[in-house]
Amino acid sequence: MFNKLKGLFGGPPVPAETPKPGSVPPSGPDKEIKPADKDNVTKKEDKPEPTQAPAPALAPTPILAPATDLTPVPNPEDKPADVNTGQGEGQEGPKLPPQLIVINKYSDEQLRDIVKRMRERTDLFKEKVIDQYASSPEHSPPVTPVYRKNDYIKLIAEREKKAEEARIKKEEEDKKKKEEKDEKKEEEPKPSFLSSFTCSFFDILLKPIEDRMDSVLGNTIDPFTDRRYIAWLSVVTLAFNYNTWFITARLCFPYHTPEAIPLWIGLDLLADFIYLIDLILFQPRKQFVKGGDVIKDRIPTKKNYRDSERFTFDLLSLLPLDLLCLQFGYKSIFRANRLLKVDTFFEFSDRLESILTKAYIWRTK
Repeated sequence: MFNKLKGLFGGPPVPAETPKPGSVPPSGPDKEIKPADKDNVTKKEDKPEPTQAPAPALAPTPILAPATDLTPVPNPEDKPADVNTGQGEGQEGPKLPPQLIVINKYSDEQLRDIVKRMRERTDLFKEKVIDQYASSPEHSPPVTPVYRKNDYIKLIAEREKKAEEARIKKEEEDKKKKEEKDEKKEEEPKPSFLSSFTCSFFDILLKPIEDRMDSVLGNTIDPFTDRRYIAWLSVVTLAFNYNTWFITARLCFPYHTPEAIPLWIGLDLLADFIYLIDLILFQPRKQFVKGGDVIKDRIPTKKNYRDSERFTFDLLSLLPLDLLCLQFGYKSIFRANRLLKVDTFFEFSDRLESILTKAYIWRTK
């Protein structure tokens, strides 16, 4: 009764799947059959199986024309090919090289260029090893040309002729230079008889004093290292500063009173005496360099000083323009030429800085 109800509500029976030919049903593990189960099995075998409806006949498949596209239809069960390898699963193919990481484009290009040139050089030398007569990339040394006997004689004659012309040209140039030098010497003004006579007169007059000072100052003086000369420069600089400051002050303010005039005259004479001592004893003894040699003879040093511009300025600074006071009255403007001794001040400054360990103290002052 229950089977009939089940058949009414369950619908038509589903046909059992027929096993495919060649397929073997899976064999499960054997189980022990109990006596109660055996009775159930015999009851199932006694029951008649329901009849199945016959399956409808299949229509004949039409024969298709041969397709022009012979590409195989992909099997859905097959896995897609690997992107990197370009092959399907289970197939091995050539792997693509990994992508290069370029850190610096310029360095990468340079390295590639070096590798390229090294390869070209290697190939070139390989060819050289294979073919010994192949041309070398290096420059060939110059080959001495081979002349015939007559051509060689002509070449030697031309070379001798050119050498002779060059020698004559050089001699002419040297002769021309020598003539120009002689002309310049002739054009140089010679010292007048009066000036030479005056200097000789003063040299004869002052020679005993100079000889006595040789034991004190020496034959010559090194202006760079001699401390006595630097000390004397400080005295001359003091006299120069006196003239610089007090000439202007006496011009601007009424300091020339009858009581003060003798004092000013005494100070002026003292400053002039210092200028004169410097002109006679110290400046002619200064050593100098000529042709890389230090001249230590007093006669050349005296001549060098008298030929310099400094000697001219020292003479002008000692001109006795003060005598004009006898005609125009005592005025300090007549001593303005004493300011021409300014070179001594700058020389003292340079020499003092050379011997001081802390020269910035003098520079700031």
